[in-house]
Amino acid sequence: MDDYGAAAVLILAIVFTIALSWVYGTMRLGRDIKAMLGDVVSLYWKVLWKVVTPLLILVSWWTNLAKLDTFSLESKWSLSP
Repeated sequence: MDDYGAAAVLILAIVFTIALSWVYGTMRLGRDIKAMLGDVVSLYWKVLWKVVTPLLILVSWWTNLAKLDTFSLESKWSLSP
């Protein structure tokens, strides 16, 4: 049952990551961080936010789906012989 919860969390993570990096934008996020902290965000972090992180989450989600068994309400433990 934990695998089903992990799949839902990974879906939420990929939606959040895509919304933050592609919809809101890494340039705008970088300006916001510069306004808050005073430091310029390097290209390294922008590439991680926009490309690497969504791909890693998708790969993790796909491997989770590949090993997922079908859900069954039958108990693996039985009291009858």
